[in-house]
Amino acid sequence: MRAGGGLTAVADALAGFLDRDDPVALLEAGYGLALRDDPRTAEAYRRIRSVGAVHEYDHRWDAVWEWNRNNGLIQPVD
Repeated sequence: MRAGGGLTAVADALAGFLDRDDPVALLEAGYGLALRDDPRTAEAYRRIRSVGAVHEYDHRWDAVWEWNRNNGLIQPVD
């Protein structure tokens, strides 16, 4: 759901959290970016993994992972 105006401002604000080392902030930012179909979700995926914030049963992580998989950036493990 890419859109302009206020949604772009929100996505920009979320992307501003990607330089933090706070796992919760990264998960929330990544989740919000994935919901907005924002390409910066790829960076969120890398950052979340780099700080060890991956939680198998977390809906936020699931959304970030699915976005990356659906956009061909990762492949499921057989």
